[in-house]
Amino acid sequence: MSPKLLNTRCLMLSLALTVAASAFANPAHKMLSAMSEQERARAMTGFLRESGESCDSATRTFYQGSEKNGNAHWAVACKNGQSYLIQVMNDSTGSTRILDCKVLKAVARSECFKKYK
Repeated sequence: MSPKLLNTRCLMLSLALTVAASAFANPAHKMLSAMSEQERARAMTGFLRESGESCDSATRTFYQGSEKNGNAHWAVACKNGQSYLIQVMNDSTGSTRILDCKVLKAVARSECFKKYK
């Protein structure tokens, strides 16, 4: 095999690996992770309110972990005692799902604010 062909194949493999890795990059999760706790709490409060959830002010955010497909899970505690698990999808729009932590515990016997193993 010629060196030029070998270099081309190495470049193609490198590009394929880069594209595959970026498929699980979850841009919305990266933005949340880059924020300070205070900024993230403000952003989560606004998001929960806009979604119709009862959150007067987020007092704590906690990254629980991610699924193999890159979907990230964030727990949010609110000043009024409510708490939520927010699943941030690994897609171009950062779509989300919200679940009350009480429901998560009752249905899935799982808890918010615990790091995934």
